[in-house]
Amino acid sequence: RSFEVLVSADGKEYTSVAKTDIPEMVVHTTKINEHALEFEPVEARYVKFRIGSEASMPQWHYAPGRQALLFLDELNLY
Repeated sequence: RSFEVLVSADGKEYTSVAKTDIPEMVVHTTKINEHALEFEPVEARYVKFRIGSEASMPQWHYAPGRQALLFLDELNLY
């Protein structure tokens, strides 16, 4: 599981400006998880987010081993 921010001036060639690994969820929780990345300001016209999710649902899930889905509710870029 990871989260990466990439930027580009032309929309074709992107440069990674920040990346973090997100720990695996080992127990079920209804808590909302917030993740923040900080990086030095850059000039860019395009921003791309690369988010790596679980490959499959963990053993504690009601459907272990099935394909995992990723839901992104809100993204703030300052």
